[in-house]
Amino acid sequence: MEKIKLIAIDIDGTLLDDQGKISQANIAAINAATQAGIKVVLASGRPLSGLRKALTQLGLWDTQQYSIASNGAIIQENKTAQILSEKTLPLSALKELSQYAQRYDVNLVAQDHQFTYNFSDQPIPETKSESQKVHLPIKQVQLADFKADAQFIKIMFLDQVPKITALIPKMPAPLFEKYTLVHSIPEVFEAMNKTAGKGAGLKALSQTLALDPANLMAIGDQANDISMLDFAGTGIAMGNAINDVKVHAQYITTTNNENGVAHAINLFAFGIF
Repeated sequence: MEKIKLIAIDIDGTLLDDQGKISQANIAAINAATQAGIKVVLASGRPLSGLRKALTQLGLWDTQQYSIASNGAIIQENKTAQILSEKTLPLSALKELSQYAQRYDVNLVAQDHQFTYNFSDQPIPETKSESQKVHLPIKQVQLADFKADAQFIKIMFLDQVPKITALIPKMPAPLFEKYTLVHSIPEVFEAMNKTAGKGAGLKALSQTLALDPANLMAIGDQANDISMLDFAGTGIAMGNAINDVKVHAQYITTTNNENGVAHAINLFAFGIF
């Protein structure tokens, strides 16, 4: 096996346990990896603002440390927020996707670097939770409020889980060709630029750092993690991962409540069983 030089780790359901905490075992394993010269990169659906707490806790809020944020739509240096790569969506995408939100009565929000844009009369609880989690305040808007050149990082169908589950099969196939559409967490089905994705983000970052895919490890649990597990030489699924993720993995670690990230790092980076 090739030496691991970079580890890309999903956050929700992977690094975090079900209480939203990072275990001491996971922190210790990540610290050991960074001390050994291995780059540790958080790869999340969250924007950088929503990663800062975890990055600080892990000692990664620094220069020459990077994050794959917003499902790969943005790659940024952590401390400076310098953008290495950014893939956005135009206003026309928001208008198109809003038609499906209206047709199927599903809540829609959009995000850029500043706000979580809400289009319904009042933010639903899921929108409030998302805004708080990623530290992007809610801004109440209408489609007509945006200028023609407006750009968005993500557009999200964000609602109760049964409504999102029912929506996904109804989305027409051409939309999957036009956008990167991923079911990232149960209450979110989101759209990004077609060239965005965690796998594309990991590829771009590895090229910037002159690393071969064989030297990369990726750990995740949901459908939006599949592309980075496929790109990395070592793809790890969490024990709590959905089945679609597990079939793309070379190894299934323990769950997010059982220090699965630490177990994978210790095994594949250091050979500790």
